[in-house]
Amino acid sequence: MELVTTAADVGMLYHPLLVWMDVSSVQGVALGWHYDGTRWSAPEAAPASPVTPSIADLESRLALLAAQVAEMSNHG
Repeated sequence: MELVTTAADVGMLYHPLLVWMDVSSVQGVALGWHYDGTRWSAPEAAPASPVTPSIADLESRLALLAAQVAEMSNHG
């Protein structure tokens, strides 16, 4: 999908097999929007990127797990 602003006839600018739609009346339309044949809709929000833990966070988690494993082995 492309968004093109031009005063020219896009049918004359591009290959005739390309399908162009006038979206100038659609509020906020942008790349990534979806068209179901009747109406336009914004894409769903992308899931938030997971936060990468720091080395200190990982070391802390590792120490906690090691303590839990040691505790379990003392009871077994």
